[in-house]
Amino acid sequence: MGGAERALVRLALATREAGHHVEVVALKELGLAAEPLQGAGVACHALHASERPGLKLLSTTVELGAFIRSRKPDLIHAWLTSACAAVHLCAPPSIACIYGVRVTDVPPPAVTLLLRASRGARIRWVAVSQGAAQSWSRVLGLPSMDVIPNGMTFDAPPVDENPGARPVFLGRLSHQKGVDVLLRAMTGMSVGVDVYGSGDQDDELRTLAEMLDVDAHFHGVTRDPRRALDRASLLVLPSRAEGMPNVALEAMAAARAVVATRIPGTDEVVVDGGTGLLVPAGDAIALRDAVERLQGDAPLRKRLARAGHARVVKYFSHPAVVEQWLRLYERTV
Repeated sequence: MGGAERALVRLALATREAGHHVEVVALKELGLAAEPLQGAGVACHALHASERPGLKLLSTTVELGAFIRSRKPDLIHAWLTSACAAVHLCAPPSIACIYGVRVTDVPPPAVTLLLRASRGARIRWVAVSQGAAQSWSRVLGLPSMDVIPNGMTFDAPPVDENPGARPVFLGRLSHQKGVDVLLRAMTGMSVGVDVYGSGDQDDELRTLAEMLDVDAHFHGVTRDPRRALDRASLLVLPSRAEGMPNVALEAMAAARAVVATRIPGTDEVVVDGGTGLLVPAGDAIALRDAVERLQGDAPLRKRLARAGHARVVKYFSHPAVVEQWLRLYERTV
């Protein structure tokens, strides 16, 4: 249940509350996203696609096409690259589509060629950040894209930091997220780090932490990221690439300062010296210096945290973002 999934759930529920009929289809598995959706009466479907390309993925695309034709929706909102490619292959050209871009990394050439192929004029491309829009517009040959950021809800007010609180990482344990850089940065530091999440580098990162003798506590997946942030002193986000990091917005909503990498998408959320500290991607020494500086300066943490909370309330509130999506749905249809 990462940032993309949480954003999807919030948008689907808000669209339903606005009076529209919504169904959610997963190419692979539904995962933890199914629980809040089904609890609110949103129908969910899983097509159980394989992780590997081949006949199973092809049959899943055929199955998705049959599902779309049976439902005859007014609008398809494809969320993430694989969904955009699958919809592009199988959706009837008469159905309006929105293709969502949520990362700055562009797809392989074969997927790019597929997405550039015409299937009718009723397609809108929407990026989660200006950085993602620029990257994808260039490879797709588009003059521009709509940009709608992630939106945050404020279900609970910020809580004060507990004595002895330490940095936290929340996210997928993968090369993209740069947790290996974080562990190298934490080597020899007097403070440890709490790591929440899972992924294909889970075992590798645990082994690296042991080898470096880093005080890193791997908690696995959490269903309550807000609770993890409330217990933390600050969020560390050492990603090599992002679209718009949902977890940075969540940390700011919880009034926690952020140490992150200066990359497209992230630099649209975190203001260096204003709501957090930004360092070059892949630079363990710079990351270490920033974490040590912020961890050792409680007044600075508090000032950045308050500014971050004010920024996310002003620019990234959920109702304002939902309104942008609903207006776009109307224009697209």
